[in-house]
Amino acid sequence: MSGLKTNLNEVSKKFDRLIKHLTKDGIKQAIDASLQLIGFVAVSDHMIQTDLATAIGAGVDSEKLTMRTGRLAGSLMSAPRFSTSQLPTELSSYYLKEKPKTLRKLPGTDEGIHRVTVTGTNIEGEKGTSVPYGAKHEPTRPFLTPSLMESGDKISTIFQMAVKSEGRLLGFV
Repeated sequence: MSGLKTNLNEVSKKFDRLIKHLTKDGIKQAIDASLQLIGFVAVSDHMIQTDLATAIGAGVDSEKLTMRTGRLAGSLMSAPRFSTSQLPTELSSYYLKEKPKTLRKLPGTDEGIHRVTVTGTNIEGEKGTSVPYGAKHEPTRPFLTPSLMESGDKISTIFQMAVKSEGRLLGFV
């Protein structure tokens, strides 16, 4: 299985000044929100839902990646994948954020890459997909790299909001 991921370190130089004013928890939360934003931008701005007939015919934006099954988009949005024959009998606990054991055992549930890693003073955020054809599509119709680059201003806003929020919590604002 191939993997495709982008790393927030590529744009983190813009945020160094803000990061110095955050606790590790604040940084982790801001990175997590930024990764969610990147996945959303990748799906909403760089993919288009269509069927095979429409994709082959005229009228499809050649710059956008066509999604027919939603598997790749789902992995970027951290949505689990499972077949209808494998659905647990009671989904209510899943919607309440309590994942039943049956969901964890289903194949394909971990296709999204969404990690915030803390090692010593190094904090990294990774966003991507382990869907096998994700990396193959990125060179022809990029969706993840441009999403990271286009999200720079919004990520900056996320970090500014985190600084303000922590300032209020710590009594500085």
